[in-house]
Amino acid sequence: MEGHALALLELDSIARGLLAVDAMAKKAVVEIVEARSVSPGRYLIRLRGGVGEVEAAYLEGKAVAGSTLLDEVFLPSPHANLLSLLEGEPVGVEWDAVAIVECFTSASAVAALDAACKAAAVTATRLELANQLGGKGWFFLSGSLEDLDAALEAAAAATTPGMLQQIERVARPHADLGEHF
Repeated sequence: MEGHALALLELDSIARGLLAVDAMAKKAVVEIVEARSVSPGRYLIRLRGGVGEVEAAYLEGKAVAGSTLLDEVFLPSPHANLLSLLEGEPVGVEWDAVAIVECFTSASAVAALDAACKAAAVTATRLELANQLGGKGWFFLSGSLEDLDAALEAAAAATTPGMLQQIERVARPHADLGEHF
């Protein structure tokens, strides 16, 4: 997927979400990876493709969403670690420290994860978006304490204002917790 852009729109209306994804598909040739209702009564649209095409579709989706748009992200060059997690590919890692970033929306979690991975030598090991989370998104990062601090600063800066809920860091996590991270 190198050279591909990624966009994610999160709306508070399922009906308007259907209208927006239709308009996006008609605006440009993109791959609609996800277009579905998520808890609590939101609509999530994720697409990928060439930078120009994704940007055109993304802007069209934002325009159609109007006041129902909760959050959004457009990444012309998403980090490979983010793409792996979105595709469900396993990410193995050894860590010195771990962190969790929790956002009120999936779009902010995606933006934060991308920024964190680009800012420092960290690895995102898990990403959870929307369903059974009240619409939230969260992810785990692993790396050295110094790298985690830089990554967490970038993650916080990348979230939409008001959409970052919590960031926590654990130095030298207990060995029995490895499978949970």
